[in-house]
Amino acid sequence: MANFIRGELAVESNGQTYTLVLTTNALVELQDVLSTPERPVTLTQVLGRVGQNDIKYFRAFVWAATREHHPTLTLKDAGQLIDGAGGVAGLARQIEALAASMRPDPDDAATAGKTDDAGRPIDAQTTPSGIGRRSIGNRARSA
Repeated sequence: MANFIRGELAVESNGQTYTLVLTTNALVELQDVLSTPERPVTLTQVLGRVGQNDIKYFRAFVWAATREHHPTLTLKDAGQLIDGAGGVAGLARQIEALAASMRPDPDDAATAGKTDDAGRPIDAQTTPSGIGRRSIGNRARSA
């Protein structure tokens, strides 16, 4: 079961549920699969190409996001997953939510590294339940 707070996304494709998550290891594998010794690619370049609908990069992005929960999936399998989930356009909308989970919360970014008068780290505010506002907003957007 996907845990959206951990940045996981459940995707239905061809009658099966896949859990996508962009872990550090997944991002490294993504760079590795698209790089060559003569032409290494950065994560920024990869995400830019995914955003430009470069299908090779999009398929590799989906493949990398499956690595944590579905390590035996191949790049070809990732293409079939995309097709079964409504094609690039259908899956791209869902993946935008996953990519958004990688962006820092503005409240957290604003207080990162700052301390109060006593030298204690300043935390971003949370809702009364203790769950960060970002988590609630992301969950609401995914519904």
